[in-house]
Amino acid sequence: MQGTLAKVISLTLFSCLLVLMPAKCFATTQASIHISTVKLNGATLLRYQQILQNALGQSVNVAEAINLLNADILITDALQQNSQWIKSYYLLDTIPAFDLITLSVAQVSNPLYGAIRHEYLLKSQQNSYIVDDRDSAVKLLAKNKIDGIIDFRENQARYYRELPNVVITPLSEKKAVYVYFRDANMAANYSKSAISLKHTPKKNSNRQSDSDALQWYLIVKKFDTELGKLVPYSEDEQVLKMLNSEFNSKHIDSGSTAIGFQQLSNQNNLCILNTIKSEERLAVADYSNASALYFNYRLYTLRYEPPEQQLLPLLNDEKIDIIELFQKHTDAIFGYYRFSVQSFDQQLRALIDANPERFIIIDESKLRDSYEYLKRKRIDYLIGLPRLLKDSKPHDSISFNFQSYTMVGYEDLSPSFIACSKSALSDKALAQINKLLASNKFIEQLIAIYTKGMTSNTQQIFAQSFKKLHSLKN
Repeated sequence: MQGTLAKVISLTLFSCLLVLMPAKCFATTQASIHISTVKLNGATLLRYQQILQNALGQSVNVAEAINLLNADILITDALQQNSQWIKSYYLLDTIPAFDLITLSVAQVSNPLYGAIRHEYLLKSQQNSYIVDDRDSAVKLLAKNKIDGIIDFRENQARYYRELPNVVITPLSEKKAVYVYFRDANMAANYSKSAISLKHTPKKNSNRQSDSDALQWYLIVKKFDTELGKLVPYSEDEQVLKMLNSEFNSKHIDSGSTAIGFQQLSNQNNLCILNTIKSEERLAVADYSNASALYFNYRLYTLRYEPPEQQLLPLLNDEKIDIIELFQKHTDAIFGYYRFSVQSFDQQLRALIDANPERFIIIDESKLRDSYEYLKRKRIDYLIGLPRLLKDSKPHDSISFNFQSYTMVGYEDLSPSFIACSKSALSDKALAQINKLLASNKFIEQLIAIYTKGMTSNTQQIFAQSFKKLHSLKN
């Protein structure tokens, strides 16, 4: 590890002298890594460092040896409860799930496992024999030179499922790699850059494909506290089920946005559901018409209760100015999620900083609690994202009614699209997808899926906006 750390530090200093002013070379931002499940190789540390440096526009030193007390950035696979750390809404990476592949269920004393050489090594298997390629590993396993193979779960079907008497044992699940910052401005700068593609596709690279059948990729966007891992949105899975009835595709993968586009740039038959456009992504993907819409932050409250009655006279064109509401009703208490603050505009952040006694921070891993806070009148208003909140309603939510309102400055709805590989096969798929998106019936089905669980006026706004986007009549 010391050799790797020396390389990281050397690269940091070289990059600093080459790119930044020499005077800034001594102001290197320190990023400490705490990953519980895997050991990262030097190339991955450098990749993380490059992503952070590109996003922040300053020199960053990434290493496991940095004391957390001296760190400006924390890279970890564990959600942090410490209020000193601000979590980026965007992930740095997703660690794949690992499986153990054996040819017998019999227990072997002191087994020797072969771990495929790649950027992640399970800490629980650090003493494994490192094998350079999967073909060699399979031969070693067949000759009983090793007792099992440790590899990514995503490689199971391609390399191991057809082995005679194969036994596949899960070792670990996918893990999100989060980025935490001490400084709110640094967190905001990172988030602004995080939506862009985190890799540069190789020019003239050979595009590979397992078959001529269309394959789908779902981006993991939601942390499931019960499963302890990132999962796709449930409605994305429902929409994909609808699309599969049209395309009869059986191969579905999921993971981070960066990994998805990396796979897309190397395959000619992959489509990613519901992602945004950027210049970098347009270089490797073609896009469908809009397949979904995402709301900005909205203000939630209980219907017919005093807080809503105080809000209604302040509505202007069905929008509420949260600053005016705050100033008019000096007893009102607001709730918001810790991860949200970096996405708020400067005026709202300043209001929160100046009046902490009137803002309650709600842990992002306990979204359902926000409804309880409203129901029990611990808070009067909640600043939240419809996409996240709609799946977090308590089971008895029918017994009390919520409403949400558009906030001034947060009116925009962001479209997402289906991105596909640049190929003749994908062109055909995109033509078929766009034909579906021109159908009233299909659009109505999408609206029903995406708005389920939203407040009534939010459902109406979504339906009107989505139909307008596709030039369809209400």
